[in-house]
Amino acid sequence: ANGGFTCFEPFRRAQTKWLADQFKRPEIASAPFVVAFVHIPLFDPDPNANPGTVLEDYAHWQKQAAEEWGPILNANGVQLVVAGHMHRFRYDAPTANRKWAQVVGGGPHHDRGPKRFPTVIEGKVENGKLVVRVHNLKDKCIAGEYFYERRRV
Repeated sequence: ANGGFTCFEPFRRAQTKWLADQFKRPEIASAPFVVAFVHIPLFDPDPNANPGTVLEDYAHWQKQAAEEWGPILNANGVQLVVAGHMHRFRYDAPTANRKWAQVVGGGPHHDRGPKRFPTVIEGKVENGKLVVRVHNLKDKCIAGEYFYERRRV
């Protein structure tokens, strides 16, 4: 479709090698907190959500990236993945198989439901912990606040 312009699988495979190599860098390997940023979420709790392998509708998450990058993120102690794409705020807590949490930022469509509001995702270290706050810009409040302990490296 689209003359091959939307054939992203080879690019994701190349990014997999790049990602694995980044954790060999001393400043990342020894970092007290590790957060990864992606455009399309790497997980969706809805079993019917489009995993990016279905041509109809749009991808709710990216299955290929999750399968290739997820083990690398787990093995290297990534604590949080920050994603966009959905224009709807969501927080996915870590699980036994997916050791990292995921926060999905909201977008400008604040008139389309309770989780649809513009967000700013702020992270800073306070009292030795990484504190991530999701600001709801529409209602001028904090939509979520999450705390991360230092990694054991």
